[in-house]
Amino acid sequence: MRKQRAGGGFWIQTVLSAVTLVAAAVTLLWRDWIELVFGADPDAGSGEVEWALVSALLIVSLTLAAFARRGWRRSAETAASA
Repeated sequence: MRKQRAGGGFWIQTVLSAVTLVAAAVTLLWRDWIELVFGADPDAGSGEVEWALVSALLIVSLTLAAFARRGWRRSAETAASA
């Protein structure tokens, strides 16, 4: 039985998925970080930019996780057929 080996793309996608998920969580918990880091208030305190950022980060995170899962399954299929 061969050992399954994931490629570099899998690990990059997995790490980036985790990073974007953490960034989304940080934005949910600490909503004024954009104003503190950039010194500007792009939405005049309404929170629209933060919600848009959280939404975008979650979409990116889920997409990257799906690609990583697909890569993991392909490597499993390759290992099983070898």
